[in-house]
Amino acid sequence: MSEVGRAVRQNPLHEPWRRFVPVLWLMALLTGSSIVGAIYLRVSGDESPWFEVAVTAFDALVIVAFALRERALVRAALSFDRVTGRGWLYCLAVFGVMVVVVEVYFWLGQFLFDMIDMLESYRAAGWPPWSAVVLIVLCPAFFEELAFRGFLLERLQPLMGRRDALLLQAALFSILHLSPAILPSHFCIGLGLGLMRQRTGSLVPGMFAHGLWNLIVLVEEGLLTGW
Repeated sequence: MSEVGRAVRQNPLHEPWRRFVPVLWLMALLTGSSIVGAIYLRVSGDESPWFEVAVTAFDALVIVAFALRERALVRAALSFDRVTGRGWLYCLAVFGVMVVVVEVYFWLGQFLFDMIDMLESYRAAGWPPWSAVVLIVLCPAFFEELAFRGFLLERLQPLMGRRDALLLQAALFSILHLSPAILPSHFCIGLGLGLMRQRTGSLVPGMFAHGLWNLIVLVEEGLLTGW
């Protein structure tokens, strides 16, 4: 090893930086995927659900690849056995607060910005309701939890502590959705899901809560606009 390489490895900042670089790469790939998707939709006008399938598949492959770097911790966090009865009650309370806060925000937000119709492209393409459930409810609930409350939180907590890691992962989660209108709501969601992960040591409650919240939003939209 060269003298320069040895000096770099002996630098006290080398190990924290080495652990933080994959966080940057994961966010760059996921954010880049969202930006490319938004540009494509704007330029082409193609709103076919097949495009969402392609983006979801790409993001899923990226997230799984990064989660494998922390596979021992992530595998343990996917266990039901780690969550106690008190843990489930805590998660239920956090979920209730999260739903109330975000619902109030969206109710107020309807007077300030246009609400996104997530089901429009599925209706236009003649896709059945279960396809929207898979892409809007199940896939984000699993893969986004794996990415943010799994890989990212596991990487960030040793570097900056539980509180700062909780706040940063929530901020990154909200930024990834590329919509200023929903930054506050998704920051709140990221906080709630992060608290569940820290309190229980498991990703399972957050996956259930994430999926249930997305399902609530989907059902509300379906009732308002009709499938």
